[in-house]
Amino acid sequence: MNKSLAIYSIDTGIIESVCSYPEEDISSLRNNLQLQNKDFVFCNRDTSPNSYFNGTDIVLLPPKPSSYHKLNHNTKQWEDSRSLEDLKDYKWNIIKKLRDQEEFSYFEFNGLLYDCSAKAQQRIISAAYLASSNTSIELEWTLADNTIVMLSSIDLINLQVALSNHIIDIHTKARNIRYQIYSCNTAEELDYISW
Repeated sequence: MNKSLAIYSIDTGIIESVCSYPEEDISSLRNNLQLQNKDFVFCNRDTSPNSYFNGTDIVLLPPKPSSYHKLNHNTKQWEDSRSLEDLKDYKWNIIKKLRDQEEFSYFEFNGLLYDCSAKAQQRIISAAYLASSNTSIELEWTLADNTIVMLSSIDLINLQVALSNHIIDIHTKARNIRYQIYSCNTAEELDYISW
């Protein structure tokens, strides 16, 4: 008859495998395992290999939070293995994505929301250029909510100024956050930085 066994490292208690083994061969298995600084404990067939033996019981490890985490065999906790510089770079990449999302979303002008996608930015710049050479022009403009407004040449020029201010403000905010990120001395300080 086979018995279910959890094979673990004697040094760390970490379960390395769960297997079924013939009962009559178990004593020779233990001798072979101990030569490799391993041992076994009887377990259920459904015991998770993502566990450790604490000397009395098999204890399930907490879930691995990310691919960056490594198990600390002493504390049986997952620890982020990235360096502080890696964490700073990771945080900066997150901030850049958030910056870009905000830059290319919407901006406000005269109390109304305007689309700010790359194409919308090109259209605003083109319309402002046209308005600067033809001061009597009026254009219908579709807002972010798809309503339509009439914009004079002055409005179009001021719309471009509002767009530029929107972009400048976002990039200024991002630069300030970048400075905060790369000034951090601990990973915990990075946790408090957000967009």
